[in-house]
Amino acid sequence: MANGSGDFVGFPWETIIKSYRLKIGRRVFPTVDGCAKDFISFLGSGPFNNIDLEKISINYLFVKEIENLRTKCCPDGPKASFRKSLLDEISKDRERAERQNIVLSDQLDDVFTPDILQFCREIFKCHIPKGILNSIQSLCGEIYRRAVPSGAETGLAFAGFGSEEYFPSLISYIVDGKYNAIVR
Repeated sequence: MANGSGDFVGFPWETIIKSYRLKIGRRVFPTVDGCAKDFISFLGSGPFNNIDLEKISINYLFVKEIENLRTKCCPDGPKASFRKSLLDEISKDRERAERQNIVLSDQLDDVFTPDILQFCREIFKCHIPKGILNSIQSLCGEIYRRAVPSGAETGLAFAGFGSEEYFPSLISYIVDGKYNAIVR
């Protein structure tokens, strides 16, 4: 069962689930947990790979965060005041992100650096010093590797009996995009 976003990296859940069922056929799993893990693995390496859509799913996190910073810090006032408030908000958001569980051991891929810088230019519409840009990029890296929701996440529930289970099991995951075959 899926709830939340109606798609995963641009592909409808109904299509993904149907493809997974065709892939496994009549295969029986010893545990519900084993089935759930196999499905998550399928999401990362199955036929639904599109690097451009994957990149968009991760960039969505960054745009949301940069827009949030822009909303909290008005760049129209004095530069010193704007820079201080921006650094304060980056620090607060980083602390909030660091309270979330780490879901990815990988660090942010450098392929996102130009996108993050471009988003900053487009959203702030003013010059942001390199040191602050580095702080924003670092914040985006923390958001990427931790369980910070993007707003496009989907809850997945796997319920039932595995062939070796005597009692029903319920396994749940929250998936929130993927990049380079790694499901977030």
